[in-house]
Amino acid sequence: MKHKVIWSLGSFVVLILSFIVIRFVSFEIHLNTDWSVVMFIFGLVVLIIATIAYAKRVMICTVIGYSISFAIGTIFDFDVVISPYGDIGGAWFHIWTFSFIAFILIGVIWDVISRVMRKRKILV
Repeated sequence: MKHKVIWSLGSFVVLILSFIVIRFVSFEIHLNTDWSVVMFIFGLVVLIIATIAYAKRVMICTVIGYSISFAIGTIFDFDVVISPYGDIGGAWFHIWTFSFIAFILIGVIWDVISRVMRKRKILV
């Protein structure tokens, strides 16, 4: 029980800190903070589900994936468009979203494989 609380609180704190940093960086680079809020809420929902299921690997991949996916989306954003409203946009949020989902799916697969191996006593 103690480990579950530590893992849960730790992952929530790291996600919140990542959100604070990424929100300001997102505003400076893309003049947009809305998508970082959407991704943060999505990450929180995933963390809540992972906490209920006590899926440590999903928690790890969600927290790490939030920041790394933002970096991947920013680095590989070649389609920069300036809208009539002055917003700088492109495909960065698509890349960020798909990359973040991929990280979460990797965590789910990793956790399922680990549980099956532990159940079959292949992995101690």
